[in-house]
Amino acid sequence: MSVLDQSPVGAGLSPADSLRASVELAQTAEELGHVRYWTAEHHGSPGFAGCAPEILAAILLGHRPP
Repeated sequence: MSVLDQSPVGAGLSPADSLRASVELAQTAEELGHVRYWTAEHHGSPGFAGCAPEILAAILLGHRPP
């Protein structure tokens, strides 16, 4: 099983809030044993905080416990 995270910016949330939620989702997915975590590209889409997978991956990996 895998996770697809699009980092949506929900009502009343900032992009930073959405990125924090993505970090929490990735950590939870890892704790649950998921082996695939997908991100998607959304150039020019204001409804998504993580528009470039390579940037979102760097953010997620930067918050991964050693």
